[in-house]
Amino acid sequence: MNFPARRKSRALLICYGFACLLFGGHTVAQEQALAPLRVNPALLGLPPIKPAEAPVIAPVAPPATADKGPEVKPVQAVVVEPKAVDRAPEASESARARKDTSLETPSHQPRGEGQQAAPVAPVPQMEKQPRSEPQAPTVAQVQSAKPVARQQAQPASRKPAETDKSWFQRVWSPVANAYNNGALEFYLPLKTYHSRSTYSQEQIDSYQENPLGFGIGRGLYNEKGNWEGVFAMAFQDSHFKPSYTGGYQWKAIWRPAEDVRLGLGYLAGLMSRSDILSYVPFPIVFPVASVAYKNFSLEGTYIPPGGDNAGNVLFIWAKWEMGKTGEAIGTPAQPAPPTPTEMANASFGPSTPVTRQRVPYGPVLEPGSTPRLVSSSETVPPVVRATGRRDEEEVPDPLPSLVLQSSRSMVTPPKDSAVSRPVFLSAYRMGGDIDREFNAEGEAELRKIGTVVNADRLTYWPIDDEIEAEGNARLEQGEDLITGPKMRLKLEDQVGFFEQPSYTIKRQPSSGGKAKAETESTALSAEQQDEDSWLTSGFASPQVLDIKPGQTSFDYSKQSPRRATVARGEADRIDFEGENQVRMTNATYTTCEPGNDDWYAKAGSLKLDYDREVAEGTDGTVYFLGTPILYSPWLSFSLNNQRKSGFLAPTFGTSSNRGIELAMPYYWNIAPNMDATIAPRVMTKRGVQLNNEFRYLNTAFGGTYRGELHAEVLPNDRERNGENRYGYSVQHNQAMANGFSGVINYGRVSDDDYFTDLSSQISHTSQVNILQQGVLSYGGGGWWNATANFQQYQTLQPDPENPTLYPYQLLPQFTVTARRPDLYMTDTSFFGQYTNFTIKERTQNVNGVPTVYPDGQRTVLYPQVALPYVTPGWYVTPKIGVNVRHYELSGQAAGTPGSINTTLPIFSIDSGMTFERPSNWFGRDYTQTLEPRLFYVNIPYKNQEQIPIFDSGLADFNFAQIFSENQFSGWDRINNANQLTAAMTTRLIEPSSGNEIMRAMFGQRFYFTRNKVELNASTSTPTEDQSWQKSDVLAAFSGQILPKVYADAAWQYNLADRQVNRFSIGGHYRPEPGKVFNAAYRYNRDPNAPIDQVDFSGQWPLTGRWTAVGRFNFSFKDDATNTSTATQNGRLIESIAGLEYNGGCWVVRGVAQQIALTQDKTSTGFFIQLELNDFSRIGSNPLNLLKRNIQGYSLINQPAADPVFGE
Repeated sequence: MNFPARRKSRALLICYGFACLLFGGHTVAQEQALAPLRVNPALLGLPPIKPAEAPVIAPVAPPATADKGPEVKPVQAVVVEPKAVDRAPEASESARARKDTSLETPSHQPRGEGQQAAPVAPVPQMEKQPRSEPQAPTVAQVQSAKPVARQQAQPASRKPAETDKSWFQRVWSPVANAYNNGALEFYLPLKTYHSRSTYSQEQIDSYQENPLGFGIGRGLYNEKGNWEGVFAMAFQDSHFKPSYTGGYQWKAIWRPAEDVRLGLGYLAGLMSRSDILSYVPFPIVFPVASVAYKNFSLEGTYIPPGGDNAGNVLFIWAKWEMGKTGEAIGTPAQPAPPTPTEMANASFGPSTPVTRQRVPYGPVLEPGSTPRLVSSSETVPPVVRATGRRDEEEVPDPLPSLVLQSSRSMVTPPKDSAVSRPVFLSAYRMGGDIDREFNAEGEAELRKIGTVVNADRLTYWPIDDEIEAEGNARLEQGEDLITGPKMRLKLEDQVGFFEQPSYTIKRQPSSGGKAKAETESTALSAEQQDEDSWLTSGFASPQVLDIKPGQTSFDYSKQSPRRATVARGEADRIDFEGENQVRMTNATYTTCEPGNDDWYAKAGSLKLDYDREVAEGTDGTVYFLGTPILYSPWLSFSLNNQRKSGFLAPTFGTSSNRGIELAMPYYWNIAPNMDATIAPRVMTKRGVQLNNEFRYLNTAFGGTYRGELHAEVLPNDRERNGENRYGYSVQHNQAMANGFSGVINYGRVSDDDYFTDLSSQISHTSQVNILQQGVLSYGGGGWWNATANFQQYQTLQPDPENPTLYPYQLLPQFTVTARRPDLYMTDTSFFGQYTNFTIKERTQNVNGVPTVYPDGQRTVLYPQVALPYVTPGWYVTPKIGVNVRHYELSGQAAGTPGSINTTLPIFSIDSGMTFERPSNWFGRDYTQTLEPRLFYVNIPYKNQEQIPIFDSGLADFNFAQIFSENQFSGWDRINNANQLTAAMTTRLIEPSSGNEIMRAMFGQRFYFTRNKVELNASTSTPTEDQSWQKSDVLAAFSGQILPKVYADAAWQYNLADRQVNRFSIGGHYRPEPGKVFNAAYRYNRDPNAPIDQVDFSGQWPLTGRWTAVGRFNFSFKDDATNTSTATQNGRLIESIAGLEYNGGCWVVRGVAQQIALTQDKTSTGFFIQLELNDFSRIGSNPLNLLKRNIQGYSLINQPAADPVFGE
């Protein structure tokens, strides 16, 4: 090859390209700069002005009389005190004259001594006329003004702005103009013709002359009718490898016939090829010719010879111009309308700049005139106004108007004092001293705001505001009702007593002031339970802290509202000890409806404190169906589910692994933002386990932090020869000021069988890797963030027949991501990551084959640039990026290098459209959409077999992955790609609400080149047929098919084998709360993870108050979610069966569960619970189990509180 000749030709091309870029747009810019500006003064509302020399402004004395013409003089800005305007008839004659004739204009900056005033156009004289509305110029005036405007237009040699532009601005200006103002265009490569005189037939046969590719651009026809635009194109080069080019084009256009255009010009830009500089972009300049008809055009460029059979190629492509709305393709652009400044300069000629002073906000007073507010601006020329018409002028207010904003500080005014509240008495007979003691008999009634007292006899003492009621006494306060034979009460102090009362007390949560203050200062909720905490092997369910990102206070007011608690009962005596303080003697307490005493609590002494929303008593017994079921010398529970220290209701159950279990948890409310739960758990087969949970929430470092600490200890496990067993976890989340945040998530257990022996949840028993992680993040930059991650696992081996592979540890991993969606009209992003991978076991058996897992460091850099073009009906987003990876390995297998570098360019185009039409389904009107989408990806092939697999795997083939660039997860494998994904989505949308009723999707991927990248050599299975050209077909459906009936389905079909690879379908029917039925079927033909399962679950009323609950999950082949249960024979994965009985104010639940632990082990458990509405739940809690396994499960009674027994 003749390298000097080749370099010389390329150098000439580069020089020619830069010369065209520098001087290509010079002629057009110069002609536009030399064009004179012409404007009609009448368009500005100005009278015709004849050319005249600008007079020098001199001080003018005030006019002597009002008959003289108006004068122009500056308005002096002064600060005045607001006061009433003096309109006395004895105002001076000169002031009245000025009021009629003087003119006012915004003030100018005072000139220095010797400074010459700028020339100003003369002001036409105005005769004094009666007041009238200003008239617009007549047609005659407009016509007469035109020749005057032409005379005033002064040609210029060139605009100053053009002269001041740098060479880069002159080069970039046409490019930016084409991108900003051009219409969308699509490019399709058609032909690459190699000269038969330059290339041999053998070379031509091996070249790609029908390239695949796509391009996008924007272009316009300028004022001369010539075309200019920008473009980006990706296509196959002659060697079947991806090539990328983009830049600027300019063409002179000839129009021999209507809608026919011939063009000749040049293109200048950058190109990236594999055989030239290894994809490093280099500049190009080529000639361009085109022939076009309406929207379609054929274009081509000639690549001249570059030495030694390089070049001498004709490249042809097709282009489709979208055009601008309302304009025919090829219409020259109209000149932009002149700006007001240009129009003024065209009418009056250029003038010397005058420095103006902004008029201060505030009164501007002309001596002798009425004070008034005016505003001015540096960009608005002075406006001449006649003061005689001041009252008809509208002056814009420079300040924003006042708007009343709502605020939480606006509270309801306090009520009147007690002294001013009147008391009303009514009865058949009344008498006594109205100032001291007043008696009423015979259906007597007393009313005072918030209180009503009825009795046979009433005695009222006004001075003490005290009342005594005898005979059928009845007291109503709010929604509270107490009846009995006798009561005495000080109405204002709420101090008194009631003998032998029957009571009904209904209170909203946090009704007391003190309780409200406590609940608004805390976010800890005793009724919320963490169903996903991995360290839940006991019955004392952990409780979570609810805090949102960025929250810096414990605002409990935003939690979901709770219903009011209605309690009733009887007592020997009730003593009122102040507002919201009630003490009862020998009292009963229940939440059942009147006439129903299925359950009640009886106490020798019971105090209801509605300020703290706590009930406390002594000598307490709980009766159920007339039988005492629980006794305690002390009794304490929450009235409205507020947190308090004490023993939680005991729980019990049974299990085949643990025997009979009993737990008595104690809850310690340490502070509003801190609590703990201590739960001893007795297991007849294993011993006593102590469970502890500690939670906290606080603010520090300008942010918040929260966390949970769990610890479980089982000393001397009798089933494992006295082994001491334990488990603990620490979860801490820290949000700090300036965008910093941190996470600690660390867990550990004593042995491999800890979860299978001591837990009853399949999500825990199948867990084999316990996360141990620390993360520090920074996201305060707004458009970028950084993360430091330290991550490892404790790997358990619960099933020796199916050993678990040890995962890699990330010690450490640093990640930086950035995105600027508006960077020069591009969407630019960057991903950078450094990871140090280490592993506990270097050699592990994979399917019986020893495999070496080396340690190593990996660095990934992935910058990306996208050009999104989005309209209401469609979008196109081309994107290009470069993935750079570097590996430093140690302990690798023989033949693997210690250092590996790889670079891959990645190009993609995402496009889609949305069509809508009205539709009618099942007698209802909907909006139906049709949304086609095309996604093209081009990635060249790179051999990656020597790169170890640290975190990569084959991604699941679904609708989320089909529109991704890489079919592998992680960064160790990036597939080669020349593929197009086509998909179609249709939706049914309810027009009034915008809710999506149904959705159906269909998609497939088409491969233009064979995928050569595999996870490892053993997974490579090349085929000789054409099945690689198409992927499996994906189809999915979800939505409401009938009233209250919802369905989901997914289908993956292999066209080559004509068989279903994956299929799933599920239905959900829920006509009302408490009625739900779910059915699902899942199938996967993958031999490595076969799935053939059915899953049924539901909750349905049987007869009367009985409700059945259950789930049946059976696998005909294998449970793919748990590798430890691998088997080719059918087996039960999990089953639940139970009954619920709703007694009105109580519910009893009995649930049996069986789960698969390993291939040969199962666990069976039984739960039974008695729930007393708004009081207590006694027994083992199956609610978490039912909610987790039955989609749509709901309580058959009203939500209940979790009370506390104890002090």
